[in-house]
Amino acid sequence: MSGEKDAIVLDSLEQYIKEGKHSLNVKYVGTKNPLPHSLAVSWNTSLPSCDEECKVDLKTKLAAKSANQGETIRLTATIKNKTSEGLPSPIAIIGIPAGLSLQPWQLKEMQEKKMFDYYEVMGSNLVLYYRGMGPKEEKVINIDLKADIPGEFEAPASSAYLYYTNEYKTWDAGGKVLVKKPV
Repeated sequence: MSGEKDAIVLDSLEQYIKEGKHSLNVKYVGTKNPLPHSLAVSWNTSLPSCDEECKVDLKTKLAAKSANQGETIRLTATIKNKTSEGLPSPIAIIGIPAGLSLQPWQLKEMQEKKMFDYYEVMGSNLVLYYRGMGPKEEKVINIDLKADIPGEFEAPASSAYLYYTNEYKTWDAGGKVLVKKPV
């Protein structure tokens, strides 16, 4: 590629990359003066891999795959301490499908009943904060979501982790739901 002044771009390498870990080697063959280079790789996934080191587990489940506009669908989130020791500051981030909405009165009532210590809504996520969890403790949170907008929706992936070790997370796929216009 003698005389080339612009960046040399190699597209369509995705056909050679499958799931799992990879390493890439750059080899210069038949050259005395190799060119400087850089490599940029980007990827995305709707469900990241779980870290085995994460001490909490999270499962979410929508009670129904469809609802009429104006009805509610129950989302159950189960947060579990996987260890036989107490855990400080667990956090659960629960993905809420677009087209469905949280009920603020229900969240306030749940907090008053000490089902979680604090909560906040960030975009399409409900974030639940706990001061701690006992050994092998399991918390089951039932949230009624109102079907507001007709369409097909998928929640973002949910995650759980400890506040002080947020590099270790467990992930759960977001549920899919169909909201229908009432007949």
